[in-house]
Amino acid sequence: MTQLRDLEHAIEVAASAVETGRDELRSETGLDERTFNERAAPAEAKTRTHYLKKFVEDGKEVVRVLEWAPGGQTGTWPVATPEQVATGRFYDSMDDYRRHNPADKTG
Repeated sequence: MTQLRDLEHAIEVAASAVETGRDELRSETGLDERTFNERAAPAEAKTRTHYLKKFVEDGKEVVRVLEWAPGGQTGTWPVATPEQVATGRFYDSMDDYRRHNPADKTG
């Protein structure tokens, strides 16, 4: 149980660091959020980012990552690793994920 709590804490820290870094970069550019997102989209589209989602399980927030099954029609939501959290993103919806990952034809 302690290892799970430690992992969850590490995931929370990594997710916060990623979002903070992106916010700082946007702030340094002087662009509003919409413009920054539009300009960042082509660069972000070059690499597939992990689709992260927060779940509440037993009263605790858990970050999970979408992993597609072979064929890309179904998937599962295992607990995200710290690396996946660091390179992933919380999308608003599957449509939002597809907009940011046009090369990913799964789902």
